[in-house]
Amino acid sequence: MKPKSLDFWLDSLRSHWDSYLVRGTDEDFSDFAIALNGLTEHINRLRLPGLVRQCAGLEADVLRHLTPQVENHPLGKTIARAINRQVESLLDAI
Repeated sequence: MKPKSLDFWLDSLRSHWDSYLVRGTDEDFSDFAIALNGLTEHINRLRLPGLVRQCAGLEADVLRHLTPQVENHPLGKTIARAINRQVESLLDAI
């Protein structure tokens, strides 16, 4: 199996985040968290410590909101905007 590329992980992160913003389901948020974790691992393999720290910080924020309790989604507007800023900042840095 061919390893996934950086472009794959970037596209996956963006599409899962966009899906979450549209639907706001816990499943969409979980898919976004998985894509973020894959991107973090990929960037770690590329040995880019600054980007790894940025990914890890976003991942820590996301994991705080990853819960099986459906009533926690969609996220409140303030939290969603904060995560969106982090996603945009990360994508701009990459």
